[in-house]
Amino acid sequence: MRQSLLLASVLVLASSLSLAAGCVSDDTDETASLQIPLVQPAADGGVFRLRDATFEVGAPDGTIQSFDGDVEAGSILVPLAPARYSVRLLAGWTLEHSTDGTTFTPVQAIIGNQNPQFIQIFPDTPSTVSFRFYVRDTQGQLTITFGVVAEPQQLFGIMSFEQATGVLAQYTGLSVGYANYFDPVAQTREVAADGSKQRRYFPAGIAAEFFNDPIGLFAGPIGAQGAGGSIVMVVRVKADGTQELTGTVTTFTGTPISFGPASVSVGLDTEGFPLDQDFATVAAFTLTGPASSASGTATVHHSVN
Repeated sequence: MRQSLLLASVLVLASSLSLAAGCVSDDTDETASLQIPLVQPAADGGVFRLRDATFEVGAPDGTIQSFDGDVEAGSILVPLAPARYSVRLLAGWTLEHSTDGTTFTPVQAIIGNQNPQFIQIFPDTPSTVSFRFYVRDTQGQLTITFGVVAEPQQLFGIMSFEQATGVLAQYTGLSVGYANYFDPVAQTREVAADGSKQRRYFPAGIAAEFFNDPIGLFAGPIGAQGAGGSIVMVVRVKADGTQELTGTVTTFTGTPISFGPASVSVGLDTEGFPLDQDFATVAAFTLTGPASSASGTATVHHSVN
C-alpha cells in the first residue's frame, strides 16, 4: 500500500526595532532577521535534518542573496530590512533521518507547497512561511514514522484522456499516472441538504506527483502547480443505501480537476456515516484550465494506511 508522511520545515521571522532613547526612528533604524531551521525532532525520538540546503532570498529591488545551510549549526539566520521577500529552496537538498542523532539516512521526499514562498517582513511583527515535505518511498512503503500527521493518506491512479483541447490536445488517447499526498485530519461527517450522510475531506497544502507522462506537461509545469493545492472529496451514503464519490483537486494556481460521481463501497459507523477507509473506483474526470481543457476516466484509489 502506498503511503506518505508530512514534515513541516518552518521559517520563523524574529523582528526587532532599534530605537535610541528619546529619538524617533526612520526606516534605516529598522532591522529584522529570518531564521531558517534545518533540524527537527521526530516522534520516534530521532531527528530529521535538511542537508545540502541552499536558500535564495529575493528582495523587491531584484537582488538575490544565497545562504547555505549548516546542519551542525541547526539553522540559518538571515539579517533583512522590512520588505516583501521571496524564499526559494534550490535543488540538491536531501532530507535525512536519524534514530540516534548520530547516524543519518536519506529518505525520499517531495515538497508540498509552492517554491519559492513569499513573506512580508515587518519591523515589529513576527511572520511565518513554511516548506512542507511529504516523505515517501518510491517502492510504495513507508520508510519512517514521524510527526505532525501519524497516518497521511494518498489519492492515486491513472488518468486516461478521451478528449483534450488547447495545450493539452496532444494528450488525447494517452494516459498519465498521478498521486496526491494529503493530511487526513481535514475531514468531517456531515448531513447533506437532501438528508444523505457523508464524509467530507478538505485538505490544503497537498503534494502532487505525475509519472509515466509521455508528453511531459503534467510531470513538469502542471505538477509544479499542484504542490500547495487542495482537495475537496465527498463520500456520500444516499437514501437508497448506495454510496457515491465526488471530488475536486485544485492546483495552487486555481486550476480544478473534478472527478465523479462514481460508485464506491466503504463501511458505515454506528450512525450510518461512511468510514474513513480505503476504496478503489473508476470515475469520469474533467480538467478546466485558462487556455485548455480535458476529460476522460481515471482510476481512483484512496489509501488510508
